Amino acid sequence: MGHLIRVTSAEQLQDAYQTLVTAFNEKGFIEIEWHAMRERSGAQNNAMHLYFRLYAKALNDAGFDMCRTLKEGAEIPWTEDSFKREIWLPVMESMHGHTSTRDLTRTQVGNVAEAVCRHLLERTGVFVPFPEKGDG
Repeated sequence: MGHLIRVTSAEQLQDAYQTLVTAFNEKGFIEIEWHAMRERSGAQNNAMHLYFRLYAKALNDAGFDMCRTLKEGAEIPWTEDSFKREIWLPVMESMHGHTSTRDLTRTQVGNVAEAVCRHLLERTGVFVPFPEKGDG
């Protein structure tokens, strides 16, 4: 079973060290992976999903169903999930090589949002600004 230890203070670092020593002494083996970057906040994650919903609604309201936006064919309305899957994730992977939004840093979220917004504005004329604190 894996464990996640988030360290943001010297005291937490000491606790993490002790936890690792105890685990090693009990099992004789531990594997450690760490990330020394600040990931996006819970608020930014909520903002991303609000953005997906808002853009899906705006595209639908402007008459741009999924097939009209992506390819010709049957009318399929946008949803939060389809916007994420068909627009956000491909741009994110292309720009930053990530396959999960969990892996984005705060800066990368902004970069992807800017690219998505620019593309959709050019292609459809639909503009939805990325949500700010307090929106939604």
